[in-house]
Amino acid sequence: MNMKPTGKSRLKFRLIPILMMMWLAMGAARAGAQVYATDGAENAILEYSTGGQAIGTGTLCSTGTDQGLWVIAVAGQDIFVTDHVANTIEEYTTAGAPVGTGTLVSSGLDDPLGIAISGSDIFVANGGNSTIGEYTLSGQPVGTGTLVTLNGSGPVGIAISGSDLFITNGGADTVAEYTTSGQPVGTGTLISSAQGLLNPEGIAVSGSDIYVVSTAANTIWEFTTAGAPVGTGTVATLSSPPNYPGDGAYPRGIALSGTDILVGTNDSLILEYTTAGAPVGTGTFLSTPDPYEFIQGIAVVSVPEPTGAKGTLLGLCIIAGLWRLGRKKSSPAGYRNMRRRCG
Repeated sequence: MNMKPTGKSRLKFRLIPILMMMWLAMGAARAGAQVYATDGAENAILEYSTGGQAIGTGTLCSTGTDQGLWVIAVAGQDIFVTDHVANTIEEYTTAGAPVGTGTLVSSGLDDPLGIAISGSDIFVANGGNSTIGEYTLSGQPVGTGTLVTLNGSGPVGIAISGSDLFITNGGADTVAEYTTSGQPVGTGTLISSAQGLLNPEGIAVSGSDIYVVSTAANTIWEFTTAGAPVGTGTVATLSSPPNYPGDGAYPRGIALSGTDILVGTNDSLILEYTTAGAPVGTGTFLSTPDPYEFIQGIAVVSVPEPTGAKGTLLGLCIIAGLWRLGRKKSSPAGYRNMRRRCG
């Protein structure tokens, strides 16, 4: 018996590999890890793969006030960003839709900059009144909403490791350490200005290491969680960007992606270095189309595999259905035999 499909069924057979590749790509597109970043100039949340490929257009959504977006944190399927102009915390889904009105917290904040999440609580660095605020994921203040008032001025970045908060204090050139219950660890100052920090902003913690970007010195610093510099303390000195020659990279946000460091700058760039200080490739992870955008905050988030796997499975089921239809049209007897074998 001639089992070769003809006519319309041949077209269906030719479509099968194309459809399969499309569904496999859709299932894998959001698997692994993704990079979310705030673009303060365009008031947008950017979305890229850790390989530097844009997810969709690369812009997840637009939000916030003019040049207001600062730092970003992700919990589950929700994205939280600080708007230091409107004095709010905004909330969006990872699909780009606002949660409710899009504004989670609209009172009690004063120039909110850094943001970090631990469990069901949000911690935010208020640069205006030198406090660390604490809120639930539903936007309710924990207690008065103020966890601790810091010595010095200008908390900018905040990172969490276990039950400890690590906070960059741009005005005092220090890194502070407090527990998530608001108690100082030791004196409360983990890294002093005597260790060479200049206007520290973004901060990230990995294991026993702390990485800090020094905006004024255009450097990435590395310290242990005990406050000691790793080696000289300098991981990498960043070169001057093309749009601001001689001004330095002006790094702002920082995040870790495996053994790599991603750094957002005021020159529309996200730079990428290894934790050993070597540039990854050219050292540029992303260059946005507008040369004067401000990449303030970065978050690297693992994306659950099951969603993509289910999407792929659904696609394969549809493809199998088309294949069955083609078999039925071209060979009814063969189709009946296949049904007995495969159900």
